[in-house]
Amino acid sequence: RRARLHDQAVSFCLLMFTTLIYAVLVLLGVLNAVGFRMGYSGLEASRNADFSEFQRSYLKVYLIIMLADWMQGPYLYRLYEHYGFLREQIAALYISGFVSSMVFGPFLGKLADRYGRRRLSLICCGIFSCACLMKLSASYYVLMISSAVGGMSTALLFSSFESWMVAEHNKMGFPSEWLSRTYSIATVGNSIMAALAGIISFAVADYDGHHPLRPFLVAVLFAGAAAASLYVGWKEHVPTEHESATVSTQKTSGLRMLVKDPRLFFLGLVQSLFETAMYAFVFMWTSSLDPSPKADWHPPLGLIFGSFMLALMAGSWLFRAALAHGWSVAKVLNTTLGVAAGSLLLGFFTTNAPLLFLSFILFEGCCGLYFPAVGTLRAHVLPEKYRAAVMGWLRVPLNLMVVIFLFLVSALSHQALYGICAVLVGLALWCHTILAKSLTDLPADGPSTTSATGST
Repeated sequence: RRARLHDQAVSFCLLMFTTLIYAVLVLLGVLNAVGFRMGYSGLEASRNADFSEFQRSYLKVYLIIMLADWMQGPYLYRLYEHYGFLREQIAALYISGFVSSMVFGPFLGKLADRYGRRRLSLICCGIFSCACLMKLSASYYVLMISSAVGGMSTALLFSSFESWMVAEHNKMGFPSEWLSRTYSIATVGNSIMAALAGIISFAVADYDGHHPLRPFLVAVLFAGAAAASLYVGWKEHVPTEHESATVSTQKTSGLRMLVKDPRLFFLGLVQSLFETAMYAFVFMWTSSLDPSPKADWHPPLGLIFGSFMLALMAGSWLFRAALAHGWSVAKVLNTTLGVAAGSLLLGFFTTNAPLLFLSFILFEGCCGLYFPAVGTLRAHVLPEKYRAAVMGWLRVPLNLMVVIFLFLVSALSHQALYGICAVLVGLALWCHTILAKSLTDLPADGPSTTSATGST
């Protein structure tokens, strides 16, 4: 009976995975049919040999390290369950990672400015590998340190790599508008790496008997490959003293702007509320679909994760199609937040795994719509000079809200937690409605190149 149930679960997930692949391909065909293009600057960029070589050197490293990072997604919660920890203990491990990223992120960014982005990117690969290898231990204290070290690597992953790319782009004298070309390829490539990570992690975790540790060991191999490629292909870039002083001044000014500008304030609320629900979902989805850690079989978490990532990719392309058909960014985001709240609310009313799986796919599709939409808003209301500073401050309330949410895990049921997530997204919708009234000058043009990273 167990074998039959396992085969049915795998077959159902494979069906959803295949369906989503076809959905993504159909969306891509629709975009081509309506004539969505990158524009002349993109064509000019693709014909520049130096720029193409620069893109290859960056994207090769970026996509490999992102593949390594995504490998952790499907089986992290499952690994902690495998070691016999309770839900509140697992929540504390997640909290350790968020607090570490929140506390050390700004300092690590300063180290990159002082000692060089290439060097800090190499260090990121190293501490990422250390965090994965520490998971060989079943000691709770070692895993707590592993989570904290992983939070530090995450802070570096989403700062030093991109900072090197932008600095090298400017150093080589390429036009600033060509940056969108690199960001666009990175966004699509990142989604593909996430889906691929789901397939690989499922294959290695279930090969010759189930064990959730194996994907983390494979992630170390990918991180090593990224480090080797980075070491060979990247040149060091260390900011001048004037650039470093300018960054420090901009951080103070960024906080001042965030407090005084109501548009930035409400944009920050939208981001913090929605993304808190998203990170809470990251914590809960595994135990919702695999509620019996001591069972003899487990659902194919890697395929489920891959399905989520395909839904995310489909959502980002659906955003482009919606704009191409005349939808405004505000209308897309309003609709997205409403549907996302409804999909999470279903978790309040049912514990049926197939229904939850379908609602989770819908929520991930909404995340794919959300990130380019909110990225477009940021591009409109954030001055380029203070972008990095303000975005850094926006992560502070987000991390605090996630930590507070995880402290509630031991006191509330999963259904209650999904209800809270739905309320948070509903509040984000209300804040966006207020924000949209002040954005009458928002252009209804193509999507921002801002991507979703680490959403699941």
